[in-house]
Amino acid sequence: MEEAGVELADEVRSAARLLARHYIPARYPDAQPAASPGSRYVAEDSALALQAAGTLLAFVDKTWESLG
Repeated sequence: MEEAGVELADEVRSAARLLARHYIPARYPDAQPAASPGSRYVAEDSALALQAAGTLLAFVDKTWESLG
């Protein structure tokens, strides 16, 4: 992103890393045959993912507005 003139704060990078961990299990629930995703996730996991998504959406909105 820096090549495009957009600087990523550590908070935004951290939020993206947190959500990246959820990509494969959410898209392919049988990717880890040892246990179902429902047995691996707790309420805290979803709360942190929602918070991270909010951080990323706020960053995208702010960046988009700055381009106009």
